[in-house]
Amino acid sequence: MVEGVRGIEEAHKRGIVPTKVFALMSGLPLRVERTLDAFASAGVAITRISVPEMRRLSDADSSPGALALFRRPDQRFDADVAANHSRALVLDTVADPGNLGAIIRSAVAFGFRLVLLVGDCADPFAPKVIRATAGAIFGVSIMRLNVSGLKDLARRTNAIIISAQPRGEKLADSTNLVRAQQRPIYLVLGSEAHGVSPELMSIATARLTIPHEGDVESLNVVVAAGILMSHIFNAGRS
Repeated sequence: MVEGVRGIEEAHKRGIVPTKVFALMSGLPLRVERTLDAFASAGVAITRISVPEMRRLSDADSSPGALALFRRPDQRFDADVAANHSRALVLDTVADPGNLGAIIRSAVAFGFRLVLLVGDCADPFAPKVIRATAGAIFGVSIMRLNVSGLKDLARRTNAIIISAQPRGEKLADSTNLVRAQQRPIYLVLGSEAHGVSPELMSIATARLTIPHEGDVESLNVVVAAGILMSHIFNAGRS
């Protein structure tokens, strides 16, 4: 279920058609009405409902103007599809839905179009996760795999596996690593509670740390993910 007009518009932009849409009877922007008309032309059932009815359907803090139901994507690992991505984000037991959604949004912004979930991560298609992606959920492939599967994939693609950890190479010193090697990059991040598991850490090609003032023990995983992905994105463009 995708709540809000932004996510529904993003789906339409990418040619993804819902199975059903619920929309308010009035008050929606003209561009949203045009999106709904396009879905209706494609055979999608559009049901108009009142604000109180919408509030009952949605668990968002404020009532969305529309919500749509989509077929749930398959999260099973597909090595052939994964091997076609030059950048992947590997998340190890990121269980907080809001964090996972925000990270997915940043992943799409910085060209990490494959997200690989290891361990007990949150359901990427739960409503809270989808809301936090702000529509970016439609711009990324999400798969689940174990450490052995990641190791096999990296061997197949000759990828660099970069792991975030408190005591690693500083970002400023790692630019050449990213820039000089024309190889896929898999960035590994762990949960705030436990970090990257020793099993995943053991297969890392490089370990990076984000320098910061000593008064703060660590950064929120969403902030760390954004900084590291931005660094890799910009280093690859320079």
